[in-house]
Amino acid sequence: MAPHLAAQPIINSQYLQSAVGLTKPQAERALKTLARVGALTARNSAKRNVVWEHRGILDVLDAYAAGLRRQ
Repeated sequence: MAPHLAAQPIINSQYLQSAVGLTKPQAERALKTLARVGALTARNSAKRNVVWEHRGILDVLDAYAAGLRRQ
């Protein structure tokens, strides 16, 4: 799943279902596991259709973009 997070650092259950081929329960379980170990954080507080982000990858992308603006 790591390559998918690197390519798409903001995901939801539907993304995992279509990109990885997981069932809805499998996708929900994977997201909760990744959140529990600190790899993902929720971007919204919805009970359904939670959007998750990988802050580490987003921080790297933000730093890269800032470097481009300075040049």
